[in-house]
This record gives sequence, structure tokens and C-alpha cells, in this order.
Amino acid sequence: MDSSLILLIAVSQWIALLLTKYRIPSIPVYVILGALYANFSNTDQSSTPLLSVALLFLFFYAGINVDLDSVRRRLRDALILTLLNVSLTVVFVSLLLVSLNTGLLASLVVGVALANTATEIAVVVLRESGIDLLAVRNLIVAASFIDDLLLVFLVALIQSAVFRAPLSVSSGVVLLNIVFLTTPFIISYVLFKPVSRMSWSEFVVFTSALAFTLSLLPRWLSVSEYLGVYAAGLTLSVFRLRKDPTLTYSTKLSRLLEHLTTYMKFLIYPLFFVVLGTLSSITSFIGVSTLLLLITAFLGKFLGFVIYARVFSKLGVGESFLGGLVMNSRGSIESALTLTAYLNGLLDIGLFQGTIAVVVLSSIIVPFMIRVIIIERILY
Repeated sequence: MDSSLILLIAVSQWIALLLTKYRIPSIPVYVILGALYANFSNTDQSSTPLLSVALLFLFFYAGINVDLDSVRRRLRDALILTLLNVSLTVVFVSLLLVSLNTGLLASLVVGVALANTATEIAVVVLRESGIDLLAVRNLIVAASFIDDLLLVFLVALIQSAVFRAPLSVSSGVVLLNIVFLTTPFIISYVLFKPVSRMSWSEFVVFTSALAFTLSLLPRWLSVSEYLGVYAAGLTLSVFRLRKDPTLTYSTKLSRLLEHLTTYMKFLIYPLFFVVLGTLSSITSFIGVSTLLLLITAFLGKFLGFVIYARVFSKLGVGESFLGGLVMNSRGSIESALTLTAYLNGLLDIGLFQGTIAVVVLSSIIVPFMIRVIIIERILY
């Protein structure tokens, strides 16, 4: 890592700190500053090894944050909501991009990426709104897990070069990836008792060993390391479903999550998104195609939630509108899929930059809109 990249990260952190009092999220700050630096310095600061390591942590963090209890309680509703969100967003985005002479495969990849909801951002936005919407929160958490699972699975297929392999090979790899997703449940069944009895130090080392092992071994089976490390995080989440009368495991996991969240904010987020920003273009944030993509992706998620709320649930108009907005929260995993598709040649530079711009703009606009609605008491 050269000194200019270290300086860029340092500056981005100071600016993000100054903007926190205005509740501006740090992720768009990192990306925009990285893009500004790349545009004005004409220097490519991208580093594939750095991005690869950051991606491993992002997928592990996504897996360990899954609230499987909410998923289990709201599985049917979450499946319906996800089906509506993903299908509408993918159709809308694909129609737009195909009309702009983009290939169908690239259009579908972008559609899936923008159909995802950033769980961590959605939960924070709902918490800061000050509105008691536990039912909406649990539903969004459950649906966002299915979104994440679909997205991580697509990343794994892209990493495994499924789309360029013969049909017979592709089918085998797809099946192998599906089977590998059962790993967390097998490990949790076998290892829960010894893991629950571990000391804190032993538990930390076990977590690290599991994450790196499952990110390495799958490569020998033509399974993506990102799916492997996500499965490692998911394994720790599955452990929470096991009977734990003394809550010893739950206590250790909560402590680990607290430390990991601090580490992500301290290093991984600024590193990943600043470097991601250097691959982006500042002009992509103001392009007409980006605006159209933003509107199209927004409508897909918004209408998906509103249709679910009005047809399949008893949520009121206010909850339907607010839920539709929150579902448009986007963040790290969508960026990870977009980057993976770009590095593997499925997206050209223009489409990659436009998609990243939509993710960044969503993470700014959605929380702002919700705060305005709450402050002005438009719905509540």
C-alpha cells in the first residue's frame, strides 16, 4: 500500500468524521473522495489483492450478521417480498439497460445487484426514525437475508466462471455451490457443544480458523472463496438457533460482533470503498443514464414492497410507503457483486461506474428522504 493511498484513506476518515453530525453515511464519502482523487490525479490506485482481502471480510461480516430467528419467523412473507422486489427490479433494470444496448447477462447482473437491500443501513435508518415498526423491521431483515443469499450465490457463480463454461460443467458447479450452502448447518450440528464451551480467546481463534479455512478449501472444489467465507459467517449465525440455556454462546457472539463492527468501520470499509472509488468516475454521478438507472431501481424495490404490503399484509399506507423507501437502502454487498462482475469481465467500465454511482446515491438519498418525512410529520 503506497503513501498516497494511505493519505487518501486518512483524509476520507477525517471528512467522514466531520459529516457524521449531519448523519451523512461514511460509505458514499469514501467512494466520492476516491473518485475525485482518481479523476484529478490521473492515477490508478486500484489494488486487486487489497480488494480481495476486503471482500472476504465483507462477505464474512454479512454472513455473521444474519438474524436467522427473524428469517424463520417471517420466511413465507420474506419469500413473497423478495420475489416481488427482485423480479420487478430485475425486469425494470434489464429493460432499461437492454434499451441502452447493454447485453442481457450484464443487465441481469446489475438488476440483481440493485435489487438487494443493505440490512445494516435499513436497520439503522428505522432505528433513527424513532418509529416503532418492529413488524416492518423484522420483515425487512428477513427479506434482506434472502436478497443477500441470492447475491452471494451469484458472486460465487461469477467467480467460478459458470457463465463461460459448457452447460454440463456449469450445471455441476451450480449444484456444488448449492450443496456447499448446507455446510453451516452440518458444522453447527457437529460442533455446537464444544464451541459453546470455549473460552473467549479460544472462540476468537476458532472463528478466524473457520473463516480462513472455508475461504480456502472451497477453491479446490471450484466453489468461490467468497461463498466459503460467507458460509463461515453464516455458521456462527446458525449456532444461535441451537438450544443455549445459559446464553454463553450468544454472549460471546454478541461480543464478537461488537468487535467486528468496530474493525469494519476502522479499516475494511474505508479501505474497500476508497479503493472502489478510485475505479469510479465522478462524472458517472451526474450522468443521465445513472439517473434513469437510479429511478428504475428505486421503483422496482418501492413497488415490490407496496404491492406486498397492500395485497399480502395488513400494513397501512404510511408503513407501506416507509417500507418501500427503506428497501432501497444499498451498501457493501451490492458493490461487492458489481466489482466482482467487473473484474471478471461481465460489466464494462461505464456500466460498473454507473451501478456504483446508483448504490452511493441510494445510500445518501434514502436516509435523507426518511428523515424529512419524519421531521415534517408527512406520514406520522
